[in-house]
Amino acid sequence: GQYESQVYTDSSTGDLDFFYYVSNDQISRDTIARISAGDFTGFTTSVGYVSGTTQPTSADRYTADTVGFNVSLAPGSNTWLEVQTNAKYYTVGTLNIQDDGQAQVSAFAPAVPEPVSMSLLGSGLVGLGLLRWRRSAKK
Repeated sequence: GQYESQVYTDSSTGDLDFFYYVSNDQISRDTIARISAGDFTGFTTSVGYVSGTTQPTSADRYTADTVGFNVSLAPGSNTWLEVQTNAKYYTVGTLNIQDDGQAQVSAFAPAVPEPVSMSLLGSGLVGLGLLRWRRSAKK
């Protein structure tokens, strides 16, 4: 089969939506039964699928980290699955595809900003505030 992972920013909120495309080869002997995406700990999620593709039979928050979709993806079919989150950043995560076996592949997933990045941003904002205060005090 094939898979693809894409991330879109909701223009009204700045939140990230994660899309996962999975297709089952026409010549495959197995139906794909489950697709799960990891690294969602600490983020709210709402799940769905793109119309015109195979609809999942159910979706769940399998663990605090994993969002899963039960599907019946027969050979020759495909699905686009969506996970809406409140995340603002993303990184490389994992996608698991299960039929008779299991394959774990790289995909996009939410990310918490690193503390160093946040401290650099914070110190830059404090510096700009002090500069503005100093200029207004000279007048």
